[in-house]
Amino acid sequence: MSDFYASEEWRTFDLGHPGGADSTKKLLSMGNVTPDDRVLDLCCGAGDSLRVCAELGFDVCGVDRASVIEYARKNDPDQRYLVWELEDKGANLPFEDGSLDVVLCECSLSLLEDKSSVVREVRRVLSRGGRFLISDVYDGNPPEFKEFRLVWWEDATHALRSFIVSWIWKTGKVFPSPSCRGGRKYFLGVYEAI
Repeated sequence: MSDFYASEEWRTFDLGHPGGADSTKKLLSMGNVTPDDRVLDLCCGAGDSLRVCAELGFDVCGVDRASVIEYARKNDPDQRYLVWELEDKGANLPFEDGSLDVVLCECSLSLLEDKSSVVREVRRVLSRGGRFLISDVYDGNPPEFKEFRLVWWEDATHALRSFIVSWIWKTGKVFPSPSCRGGRKYFLGVYEAI
């Protein structure tokens, strides 16, 4: 995964992801997530979306690499976090096959080295008909995955632009993640496991 999330700027900035809690709530709503669903926040970062899910009464757990989880636990020790080493290479998630109903992945999939392996691993842990909720950058059209069917998406490029402007304003530096520059777009999407 990109060194962006290990940077001091990210820890100082700590605004989560483009669209923030509003984008998370929209994804959860469009994905028909209920308090009965078992939810995983994949690449949970500082835990912003975990808090949103917990406030809405969802059974949620977050996974990320050890250094990020350590930071998240300091900020919010009440949430459930698990370490997922080698996440960008698609290492096994610490869950049984078909044991989850929803996997939420915000502003992270594009940063992972082996996206195909990660998507296969997400499919493995989701129940049949489980939902993969994504917000991320894209080129042209939202990504397609053979393991999932896209059931809803929305362009949210305005949220990415606002996020980058906020970053520059707060840090005084150029936004460090090249995956978010160069005219790329941002989307929210709900995928159903097939």
